[in-house]
Amino acid sequence: MKNTTRPTPPRKQKPGPHADKSEGESAVLATIAAMPEPDRVIAGRLHAIIKASAPVLSPRLWYGMPAYARDGKVVCFFQSMEKFRRRYATSASCTRQTSTKVTCGRLRLR
Repeated sequence: MKNTTRPTPPRKQKPGPHADKSEGESAVLATIAAMPEPDRVIAGRLHAIIKASAPVLSPRLWYGMPAYARDGKVVCFFQSMEKFRRRYATSASCTRQTSTKVTCGRLRLR
C-alpha cells in the first residue's frame, strides 16, 4: 500500500501578546503595505497618529488586522473594507467595562 500522506509544512509563528515591539510593528507595517490603495493610506496615517500620540501602545496583529495594545490587551484596531467586504474601512476602540463584557465602539472612515 502506498503512503499518500504529505508532511505538514511548519507553521509561521505569529507574535504573541507580549512579543517584542519591533516584531509587532514590522508585522503591522507589512499588513498595511498589503492593503488596497484607499485603506493603505488611511491605515498608514492612523498608524503615524497612534505612534506619535500614544507611544505606550504596542502595534500587533489582531485577527490579521493592525491593532494597538497596552499590557497585551487590544485598545484599538483598523479593519480594512476588503476584510469583511464592507463599503467603508472601520476603526474601533475596545474598552473593558466588566471582567466578561467588552464594548467596542466603531468609527466609520471614508
